[in-house]
Amino acid sequence: MNSSQILEVNRRKIYKWIFMLLEEQHKRLGLKVLCHSCPPGINNPCFTFYFDSIRTESGLVITQFPVSGNTLHSMTMYQHTVGMPAWATGPQVEHPMQTQQELRTHSVMPWLKQTLKIIECGQVMSGRIEPDLQKRPHWDISCERYLLSWKMLGHYMASLPEFQPLETVGGSEPMFNPPYIRDAKRFLPVTFDDILVFAQGIHADDLKYWLHTGCIYRAGGECIDFYQMIKGGKTFETVLARVTSFMNHKPKSLKKSLDD
Repeated sequence: MNSSQILEVNRRKIYKWIFMLLEEQHKRLGLKVLCHSCPPGINNPCFTFYFDSIRTESGLVITQFPVSGNTLHSMTMYQHTVGMPAWATGPQVEHPMQTQQELRTHSVMPWLKQTLKIIECGQVMSGRIEPDLQKRPHWDISCERYLLSWKMLGHYMASLPEFQPLETVGGSEPMFNPPYIRDAKRFLPVTFDDILVFAQGIHADDLKYWLHTGCIYRAGGECIDFYQMIKGGKTFETVLARVTSFMNHKPKSLKKSLDD
């Protein structure tokens, strides 16, 4: 394989690594992730981790944490390459072998944890992370749904022939809440703050699917509750095939579906 082919193989593994980081720290620390674009534009899609219980007075999530003195650090990595932007970590960081060989999970995970400083940020902010986070009503079920959604999403995105950026909405800074969300509010759940992913593009014209924790919605309101399918005994592979079929459906007119 040439360097671009090797990078493509490694890029598809990023979703798996994101899921593994969430699986390790979500239930204990409430670790979640935003998907967004950073300057200079949509060519730099990123994942930014945050702690669900640490928010501003107005309820917005906090994405920068004081580490190493007064230096602010953002737990941010690129969606399209194995690295971190300079504005988040100081100097820009890229994995030195990402275009030379297929990266193995057992070697990449320690590097990601060290560079993202998830553990360090958690320790710095431990006094503000709810000590009884795991005792919230329905917290276990919420965790199951959230992690299943990311597992489902990762498998689907890794199967696509071309890279597509992801974007989340709800509970974040205004830059993560573009105007087109007003259309989705007509068919999404009341708990809009928990919407996980706006999938398949980051422009209003690309609006097709919204991933809520445990459910996938098509523009207009049609929904698959894949969490209940799993709880009902269906295998992950069977449910993934159903979700993939659902998401590969292309409405004749997106605008018409939104206006119906």
